[in-house]
Amino acid sequence: MKKMTRDEYKEILLGNLEYIDNICRKNNINYTLIGGSLIGAIRHNGMIPWDDDIDLGLPRKDFDKLHELLSKDMPKGYGICNR
Repeated sequence: MKKMTRDEYKEILLGNLEYIDNICRKNNINYTLIGGSLIGAIRHNGMIPWDDDIDLGLPRKDFDKLHELLSKDMPKGYGICNR
């Protein structure tokens, strides 16, 4: 198995964010970048070079709505971990 490069990994993360953004826009769900994702967007015009995740903040009602939508129509190969 080929090891994924950092750039390839970040491309997948940004694709995931785009997917979630599209769902949120279509369903009037409010979210914002928080933590390292927000810092990266401001300070690095993208992602912090060593960051390996996307940090989102949602009001509880919007989180519940997004969770419900994703639970019904999750892309193949993905799942939800809700702890």
